[in-house]
Formats: sequence, structure tokens, C-alpha cells
Amino acid sequence: SSNDDGGCRYLMMSREVNLKNLMSQMKEKLDIKGGGSPQMIQGTIRNPVGDTEDILNTLMKEAVL
Repeated sequence: SSNDDGGCRYLMMSREVNLKNLMSQMKEKLDIKGGGSPQMIQGTIRNPVGDTEDILNTLMKEAVL
């Protein structure tokens, strides 16, 4: 969901992808706060939504491969 400052909140769940590893990659490329477990992560992304979507799509494709 979008925030007034152009960022958004996120919640991801997976039984197949280690989301803690994905979060580490997200922190390298995005301005985020959050936490979770290998099966679920949640938090806030402070980057503009359009930029965030492109970065997350790329990271998710790489994580699934």
C-alpha cells in the first residue's frame, strides 16, 4: 500500500523462496525497514513506487530461478 511520501508498505510470504535472503538483497537496492523470517517478511519501502516495482520484479525473478 502507498504512503503519502511516495513509499509503500510490503508483506511477502513464500514456502519456496528464503525471504530473509531476498530482504538482504532488497536492502542493498532500496531504502527499506523491516524484518521477518525465511517464510515471511514485512516492512516499509521509502523509494518511489514506480522505481520499487521495477527493482522488486527483478529481484523476485532472480530469487525464483
